Amino acid sequence: MSVVEDKFLRSGIRLFMFIMKEPFRPTPEEAEFVLPEITTVTGGEVVEIVMGEVPDPRVVIRNLLSRVYDEMQHYYLLNLTISQPWPKRARLHLDVVDDRGKRRKGLAVLYQQFLLSCQP
Repeated sequence: MSVVEDKFLRSGIRLFMFIMKEPFRPTPEEAEFVLPEITTVTGGEVVEIVMGEVPDPRVVIRNLLSRVYDEMQHYYLLNLTISQPWPKRARLHLDVVDDRGKRRKGLAVLYQQFLLSCQP
């Protein structure tokens, strides 16, 4: 885990990213771009728009911004109680289930994907 990722996770910051790119093959530098990974780990979202693949990018951008702003403003707060401390970070996996415990399809859950170490 990078120092930057650790700081985002410890502070509870959710990173959202908008990437507007040309429909060309990425350069080696662009291929190694790690911010989208940090964005997902923090519970945020990456929105990519490939210019030239949509007739009017302004309409697409406006709709995407509206949806992402709504995600930022309206969220649920989940409190977890852990019975024992753990020495290192652990991956957290959450699913939305129906009243029978069956996983709901068609829903995206954005959340901080790691629990950081917890020492008494």
